This record gives sequence, C-alpha cells and structure tokens, in this order.
Amino acid sequence: MRFALIGALLLVAAAFATQAPSAPRWEYAELSVASGGTSWIATWMAGDSIVALQNTQDALRAFGANTTARAPLSAILNRLGGQGWEIASVEGHSYFFKRPAR
Repeated sequence: MRFALIGALLLVAAAFATQAPSAPRWEYAELSVASGGTSWIATWMAGDSIVALQNTQDALRAFGANTTARAPLSAILNRLGGQGWEIASVEGHSYFFKRPAR
C-alpha cells in the first residue's frame, strides 16, 4: 500500500513538473529624444533596426499613424502603447520599452 501511494505521488509530481509555465519572453526598445528649443530629434531602436526621427510627424508615421499634424510626445507614447509597448523605465531623455515577444 505504501509503495502504491508513493508511486501515485511521484506520477502527480511528474505531471505538474511537465506543465510548469515557461518564463515570458520580451522584446525591448529605446526611444531617445534630444530637444533644442522648438525642435527635437529622436532615435528609435528596436531589435536590429534604428530609425532617426526629425520631428513628431516622422515619429507618428514611423509608428503607423497617417498624419501631417504636429503632435506632442504623449501622442507618440500613446501610439507605441497601442502597439503593445509599455514603458519599462525612463532615464533622462531615454524611454525604455518592453512588450511580449512576437
């Protein structure tokens, strides 16, 4: 009886061990913004791509918006959020993002 109980417990433990959830996989990106007076330039780095952005219109178009209007940085951040990116940290003028790997 004792061996049957131990065997059953080992089978249950083995079943749980094979069903353990895997750790989430993330992809990361950085948006660095440098401003001078009324103009600014930004760099978006995600994966193997680096995109230089001269103004907010460039940024919004790069992130999939169809616009010619000027927009605040918050509009760009909202657009990135809509693509699944969330801010992981901010250091100075650099915004670091993460999202589940695709």
